[in-house]
Amino acid sequence: MHTVGSALDAKRAVDCGVDIVIAQGWEAGGHVRGTVATMPLVDAAISTSGDYERYFEADGVRHHHILDPKTGKSATGARGVTIIGPDATTTEGISKSVFIMGPERGIRFAESLPGIDAVIIDTDGEMHYTAGLRRETRQGTSESAGGGYGPSD
Repeated sequence: MHTVGSALDAKRAVDCGVDIVIAQGWEAGGHVRGTVATMPLVDAAISTSGDYERYFEADGVRHHHILDPKTGKSATGARGVTIIGPDATTTEGISKSVFIMGPERGIRFAESLPGIDAVIIDTDGEMHYTAGLRRETRQGTSESAGGGYGPSD
């Protein structure tokens, strides 16, 4: 877990794939290939799981490090999942689970958990949001209707 002390620390933490706790107001963005969305965060944690950095393709099949326990093979259906919640321990565990579930089940699961929101990039590059983020953010901009994401939202 890494507590962000500056914007540069936040960029380094995201680039290194570590969990981030936002203690002050910072904008956080997730990427599959470049930044796909940003959102202002306050007193929140964010974790991202994805197959966009650690993978290889063989015979037209993408193989990566996030395994579906039902099949023992690389999970399919998502390229990246970002979870926002109250603490990094919670968001990290949920990000892997939602990645394995895929967009439809993953969004339903995240929406059933109090204080949790999710962004899922599917294998076609489409973005899926939980209802809380659809209310608060607009894709491609850091502006939000609620003034930021945090525990009071």
